[in-house]
Amino acid sequence: MSSSGIRGRIRWDLAKSAVRSGSAAGNRQALDILLDHSRKLVPKDTGKLIHSGRVEMNGDQGRVVYETEYAIIQHERTDFAHPRGGQAKYLEDPANDSMVQREMVNVLGEQIRQALGN
Repeated sequence: MSSSGIRGRIRWDLAKSAVRSGSAAGNRQALDILLDHSRKLVPKDTGKLIHSGRVEMNGDQGRVVYETEYAIIQHERTDFAHPRGGQAKYLEDPANDSMVQREMVNVLGEQIRQALGN
């Protein structure tokens, strides 16, 4: 392999590493955005549900979690009333909102650009 081929391969390996690094950081920030938007919609009866929300990361992938014994019930039961504020589908609705998605994609892209040095 020529020296220019080796340099090209090294640059490609560095770029792949930077994209992985930027993706991991960007995914975390994007999920934090989703968590923030969902917290605005969480039913607010005792505050236990909203305080149970967090981002869990496993390598460069993650998820938003609400962990109470009734989180799923509150999320899925659209017939429940929430007199102190909040709603059902408090995580699903922001996840499907195109403005939230755009915000998440933008922060992910920015982290990848920064990792690439642009």
